[in-house]
Amino acid sequence: MGCQARYNSHMAEQIEFTVRRDADGGYCARADVGETSIFTQGDSLDELFTIIEDALGLYGSESGEEFASFSMVFPHEPVAA
Repeated sequence: MGCQARYNSHMAEQIEFTVRRDADGGYCARADVGETSIFTQGDSLDELFTIIEDALGLYGSESGEEFASFSMVFPHEPVAA
């Protein structure tokens, strides 16, 4: 699932967030950016999408680095039998 973020033209490549379900039924997301990691969570995928955009905006305002887009990757997790 690719997601286009709304940023200006002075941006780096795409950033990838790994998304997992958390114990409460919501979602947790993590992206590694150089030596930094961005962590966030949301109750739904729609909320997570919005929070990721906000987190990237905050990261960009602090670091000066922005991203043209981001993707959300959902790794396969084994189901307990």
